[in-house]
Amino acid sequence: MHRRRHAVLAALAVPVLLGSLVAAEALALPAAADDGGGSPVVLAAEAVSDCDTGSFCVWTGVSYTGVLKDTDTTALSSTGISVASSVRNRTARAARVYANSDGSGTSQCYTAGATVGLTAVVARSFRILGGTGC
Repeated sequence: MHRRRHAVLAALAVPVLLGSLVAAEALALPAAADDGGGSPVVLAAEAVSDCDTGSFCVWTGVSYTGVLKDTDTTALSSTGISVASSVRNRTARAARVYANSDGSGTSQCYTAGATVGLTAVVARSFRILGGTGC
């Protein structure tokens, strides 16, 4: 009787295991994608620790995932993204993101040391400010 029960359980476990593997494969992110120019682009999640000391960083994904863009200058720079979903300011000064690539439109200021893992701010350009206040 025990052998039969084990055989039945084993027979049921195989389809469940295979189904789980298929589902995991379907949900997995691709290791690389095409940038439209035929060149492969490696897709890698960035982590909050990837924001270097002295930098202001924005990510496209929540919880410091997705594409990381950073700056360490007071000059206005394009982020190359539309919306920042995570932000970290590892500078001793305030930093600002702007809705437009030319520094115009609505903006959001982040004080020194700010770490925000869940946001949705239009961030087409950014810069580190000259002082500590917003």
